[in-house]
Amino acid sequence: MATLGQGSAAATIASLQAKYDTAYQNMGAKVVGQYTQGMLNSDPLRMLTSGNVSQVTAAVTVLAANAQALGALTIARALAECKGTLVSNELYAKWAAELLKASVLENALALAEVLSSNNSCLNGVCATGAAKAFVSITTSVVSLKAAYKSYTTVPPSLQEDLLTITRAARVVQSDLYNSTKLCCSSTPQSTAPFTQYTSNLGGVLSSAPVNQTAVLETGSYPAATPSTSIPVMAGRLLNSAGVKNCVGKYAELPAQQVTHDLVTDSTGAFSVVGPVAAAYTFKKSYPSSTCDDALTNVTVTFPFSLRMPAAADAAVTAISLLTVPASSDASVLAAYAASAPSQQLVPAYLWQHAYSMYGYGSFASNGEANFLSLGGAAFSKRTDGKTPALLVAVLGSNTQTMSTFVSTQNLMMGLLGNTYGTDAVAQAVVAGAYRTFKMVDATNASETLTASANLVSLYSTTYAAITSDPAVTTGRHLLQSTVTSAQLQNIFGAVANVVSSTNQQVQQVVNTATVAAADPSSTVDTSNLMVSVSKMAAVQQQSLASDVGTLATEFAANPTTDQINSLQEVSGAVSAASRALHHLVDNLAPNCINAIHLVLLALPE
Repeated sequence: MATLGQGSAAATIASLQAKYDTAYQNMGAKVVGQYTQGMLNSDPLRMLTSGNVSQVTAAVTVLAANAQALGALTIARALAECKGTLVSNELYAKWAAELLKASVLENALALAEVLSSNNSCLNGVCATGAAKAFVSITTSVVSLKAAYKSYTTVPPSLQEDLLTITRAARVVQSDLYNSTKLCCSSTPQSTAPFTQYTSNLGGVLSSAPVNQTAVLETGSYPAATPSTSIPVMAGRLLNSAGVKNCVGKYAELPAQQVTHDLVTDSTGAFSVVGPVAAAYTFKKSYPSSTCDDALTNVTVTFPFSLRMPAAADAAVTAISLLTVPASSDASVLAAYAASAPSQQLVPAYLWQHAYSMYGYGSFASNGEANFLSLGGAAFSKRTDGKTPALLVAVLGSNTQTMSTFVSTQNLMMGLLGNTYGTDAVAQAVVAGAYRTFKMVDATNASETLTASANLVSLYSTTYAAITSDPAVTTGRHLLQSTVTSAQLQNIFGAVANVVSSTNQQVQQVVNTATVAAADPSSTVDTSNLMVSVSKMAAVQQQSLASDVGTLATEFAANPTTDQINSLQEVSGAVSAASRALHHLVDNLAPNCINAIHLVLLALPE
């Protein structure tokens, strides 16, 4: 930035200010100086401790931009050294003028093109490989830069975000430099040293040796440790019922260096001794993990990954996964920040917001429900011993959500190939659902889940996010390179028709249960409602989801705009779902009510 902002000896202060501000703007940073002179002489570390929201958020964008800038110049240096070029201040200034623009540094093709231009002459296999690796490594930095430009309040994740930027800065200035030199020294030149930045990027970043203490002492931010010690967290992993024998990982925030292994019991319960705010991940791909629904025996293949605060009770559901994109939503932070407890690294209001997207917000605002734990008066056992109506409604909505997540993931993986990271695709699915819910109706997710056209929008949003993300686009594309939008809309529509139809059946139960939850005198048989929800969940998450994946794989091999009238016509999913549903009616119903009482009513009062 100093190189780009420099002026002649006769330059005025005003012209210098303008140069600095323009340099930061071109890098995508938020231009809010610490003093009256714009970005000139503004110290991001001092801005972080200023107590001024605008300056704090601007400081993060400045640090993100500088991480990109120093990384790009490091690549140029490595490539120049490979050619035996003597590096000088003049050469750095030349590179800076060419490279330091967001439009260049956030696009691998553009970066490689600038490196290989006549002005830079840093072309070749290694330049292309380094450019791709650089953009992949800095993806999270770019996302944070954009997010902090929109924040009107300081997010609770500030410490974790600063660590993310610091680790990425370390990797692009050290690891990537070494990888570039290794590429140059191989005969013939090989991009093999860069593969770690796509195959194991998370591992490379998390293990980057940075001074965490210095980062965490930069200012006074929300703490991970609760003000009052909590001896044990009683957690539950829920689908239709508890998800049993599901292996999980616990990593304390913000550094994620203190970790523990977790596993759910036969009812989906798990415990954490002395919990603090932490990142939790449960998934079937962990060794010895099966992740079976205790009620339907369906294997839950979609990974659960989220952050949770320290709490005595917690329920992990598909709906709770929406707290991840919600945590970086500027509108959510602005809406809840004023009433949120201070010093809370993972705010509980994220759960209120996630469940309010399904129309349940009033239960939290009235103090009747705690959605982090699925506890409170509205979730208490009925006097007749039957399942609380609100619990039936919430688990019905949760069933729709998980079923939609699973079918969407299978659709994406089938179209794009299994070498796309399952976790990355899952994150894109959750983020895509969150964006679509907000776009369609921010307080009624069923409008998305039960409408074919809105599910098509969800699929399109998710597909676009996956295929444009440099961190995951190294996967094997099964689709023809010439696939058209019309072809994609063809299969998206076919899948959406069936998924929305099954979601509509679940929604009927949700609607009945929601009405009953609002009426204390209701005598609705909630146990039978849960039978219906559980049966449809088994169909949606097993046979239907599998057939969606099969259809997508077949379609990828031969994209077409010929009308796909139904999944039954192509892969038999509708008939399979129908047969499975009748089978469940005959075989699951007799023992379903007892199972519900044993498994579901273990929730906290």
